[in-house]
Amino acid sequence: MEISLFIIGTFISIIVIMVIGVSINYVAFKSLKEEVDKLNIASDYGFKDIYKQLENTQQELHSRITKTEQSVVRHTDSKVDQLENKIKRNFDLYGQQGKPY
Repeated sequence: MEISLFIIGTFISIIVIMVIGVSINYVAFKSLKEEVDKLNIASDYGFKDIYKQLENTQQELHSRITKTEQSVVRHTDSKVDQLENKIKRNFDLYGQQGKPY
């Protein structure tokens, strides 16, 4: 009889310890899940901020490229006009088409 009471007491103790362990694990898991959710929200805000910065940088870069392209075109056009005028002066001195050599 004493042995069966000892075994039953041991099982009850083991069951109580298991219930306490499960409840502690549940609380720890719930806390961990909340932390993960907070990190996910924070990372989403971070990614949105990075995306906005990338978009702004892309627009600024596109604007700079467009300005540089326009500047190069203006410069090239100016040089072509200068060369054209120089050629006309050299070849049209006498009102003729080309210089007599």
